[in-house]
Amino acid sequence: MRRNKWFYRALAGIQEFVLHASDLKRLAVLLFICLIVRIIFFFLLVPGYINCNSDSVSYFVPIDIFHGVIDLYRTPVYIYLIKFFEYLSKDHFVNHLILFQHAVLFLSIIPVYYTLKNTVKNKYLFFGATLFYGCYYSIFYQAININPEGLCIVGSTLLLFLLTQYTKNPRKDTAFAIGFLPLILILLKPVYILLLGVSVVFFAARILFFGKERRALSCGILGWALAITGTIAYCGMNKKFNGEFTISKVTLNNTLANIVISGAYKSTADAEFKSIIEETNKESFYTAVYTLNNEWMDQYKESYKLTPSYLHKTRDVYYCLNIPDTVNFPKDRIDKFVNESVHTRTYILYMLKQFGKFVVSFYLLSLIILAELIVLIRVFFKHRKLAWSLCFSILFVISQYFTISFCGINDWFRLLLPSIPFVLYIFTQFFDFGIAMTDKNKFALAIATFSEKQ
Repeated sequence: MRRNKWFYRALAGIQEFVLHASDLKRLAVLLFICLIVRIIFFFLLVPGYINCNSDSVSYFVPIDIFHGVIDLYRTPVYIYLIKFFEYLSKDHFVNHLILFQHAVLFLSIIPVYYTLKNTVKNKYLFFGATLFYGCYYSIFYQAININPEGLCIVGSTLLLFLLTQYTKNPRKDTAFAIGFLPLILILLKPVYILLLGVSVVFFAARILFFGKERRALSCGILGWALAITGTIAYCGMNKKFNGEFTISKVTLNNTLANIVISGAYKSTADAEFKSIIEETNKESFYTAVYTLNNEWMDQYKESYKLTPSYLHKTRDVYYCLNIPDTVNFPKDRIDKFVNESVHTRTYILYMLKQFGKFVVSFYLLSLIILAELIVLIRVFFKHRKLAWSLCFSILFVISQYFTISFCGINDWFRLLLPSIPFVLYIFTQFFDFGIAMTDKNKFALAIATFSEKQ
């Protein structure tokens, strides 16, 4: 009996805390729990481990964009971050980099808390969703990966926070940040080029529906224009120093991989390339890819020399080092081979199947997005209300559906990591709407869930 009383008192205490505690107290408890989880994981389960894989090695490439040394495959923000910590401490820079990633991923719990607090009506749900973000293994594990995925999660979190802040209180500086931040994220990871399209749709729609925000939105358009200019300028630098007008050429390897896997190469006229693929594909399709694009392997081996020798490296690092060092085929020849392959019926059908597999693999997310789109359309036409941050999130995630399934190679969840904050927001809004709908007398609250205060 006493145990039951203790249990109910504990439940009552938790309820009182979640519903009535101050933001400072709730945040302190959340951060404490998330810190304990991290301590248990990193100090007891994987003490001292740093994940250095073949992607990690490629970020140690030497660049100096101010003197024309630009890498054609990797954008510069993460590389310069590595160089910054190397400048501070040559002997311990990797540990300092990992510590920095730990810190920013941990602190990103704070904007997630306020984003959900300002948009989710159910307090238990927003508290639980924040706790999930802080304790989700796939998120905090990125802190010990030498790659930009962890910072991508933080960048997406910051952007989502800015969006919800702007819709709550339209300000010029917030609008400018929403417009300009995509440039930094693009130079961190090229997939964020999607944000240039999503952001301009957001600004155009706000101008159309809220003329009173024109001054604030003009600052957003200015930030967006600067982001466009910066992106074009970087592509121009690649054209000048590397001969190709592009942000990053890394998608070439994935395209070649899809050509090999699908068998589309068999329909091309380049007999030597077909012979290379047939011969090397027996070992792995990546052998065929890196043999054709041997320029990538030349760079990889240079990067490996700069990678700290004391780091434990995964098996794929050494696999890449063993790729045969062949001639670098001319760019025009590779481009012709790719163009011939991707326009075949075999390749198109394969990519459509890949997209279908991606949708099915993330079927729950796909169904929730579909359901939310239906509700958003119904609420908009019936009540003239719209959840702006949710629409932005859905548009970005749908865009990633296409880029990942058409440009990625099976490791889909890792490629989806930059969208994780948006995905969490989509799920949380869906369940918030569902909770509100359980009370027929609170339909207005359910509608309000899919709109934001103006």
